Amino acid sequence: MNKLSIFHLMSARQYVGEAARVLDVAIYQQQQEHKVIAAFKKNYTPEASAIQKGIIPVSLFFSSKFHLWQDFHDIRAIRKIVRQEKINILHAHRGKDHIQACFANAPVLIRSRHVVTPIRNHFFNRRIYSTFTDGMICVSKAVEHVVRESLPKYNKPLVVIPGGAQSIPIVSESEVQTLRKNLNINNSSPILVCLARIAPVKGQHILLKSIPELLKKYPKLICIFAASRESESYRAELNNEINILGISNAVRWLGHLESIAPLMKIAAIGVIPSLGSEGWSRVAVEFLRSGVPVVASRVGSLAEIVQENVTGELVTPNDPTALSKALLKVIDDKRYAESVTERQPDFNKCFSAERVANDELLFYHRVMNIKGSRELRT
Repeated sequence: MNKLSIFHLMSARQYVGEAARVLDVAIYQQQQEHKVIAAFKKNYTPEASAIQKGIIPVSLFFSSKFHLWQDFHDIRAIRKIVRQEKINILHAHRGKDHIQACFANAPVLIRSRHVVTPIRNHFFNRRIYSTFTDGMICVSKAVEHVVRESLPKYNKPLVVIPGGAQSIPIVSESEVQTLRKNLNINNSSPILVCLARIAPVKGQHILLKSIPELLKKYPKLICIFAASRESESYRAELNNEINILGISNAVRWLGHLESIAPLMKIAAIGVIPSLGSEGWSRVAVEFLRSGVPVVASRVGSLAEIVQENVTGELVTPNDPTALSKALLKVIDDKRYAESVTERQPDFNKCFSAERVANDELLFYHRVMNIKGSRELRT
């Protein structure tokens, strides 16, 4: 496969799943000896994560709103890099960077869609996608469905490339016991883990409401909420809900973790009670790759990741009763954990960051060939 010069644009403020995917892909493409450049929002966590992972970032403003001077600066910087570095592929991952990429005069412009939010079907968006964008990557079938409905006349190459995750590192027993000690958890407690930012759309309040029913059968059950960021007002609501339900002894809070490996080691079930979103659920993949069955809402991509009655259960969102029943079912039936463990080699293969990067490279070449053929015909 020919070596490429690839320029990723990622305007996210936080190190969310899409930013993690971009870095995973960029690292692997770089290891494959492609020239890889990645631009991030200046002084925000994705930029810091890039530096930590060995990717030297380009710092751009990526203003969330129209800002004449900052937008002009970013477009000029992108155009300069495209020209000087002889970029083959300019890959935009969000709305702001996609708009700016349209002015960069790159040989090939690829857009990834990471969210299930509909694309507003107005003239400006139709122009961006039909005229300037050479190909589109959807990170799940759920995202593809939204794109097809939003842009029914889109006729450029489009592919679904499901996400992946890096391998969860091996953790020592001493690290696991240290975590148990810090959280005051004994070895006999069934442990639920909800690993997501603390925000209403992630449905932590639904999980809290399901816990009293679980405690009737498993009085030592523990539910751990781990998040690197949170809405303070929503966290206050959750604390109030805990007090009302009288379940404070069953709940543990964790903030930012340097490694999720010890947490995955003690988890009996990964819980994803989201009310929406989940264009691609990276955490569901991390649970499965760690050998942990998943109970999740039937939203977004989760039905593409979790196999009901085999690797977990899917429930109607915003239904604490259904959630508690599904959690009890998985706790009671050890075959779920056995099934996930048996399938770990398959998960490690199909949900690997390397597979994602390879699939994207293949798509780049496909789009380049199609565009080259079109240009020859004209």
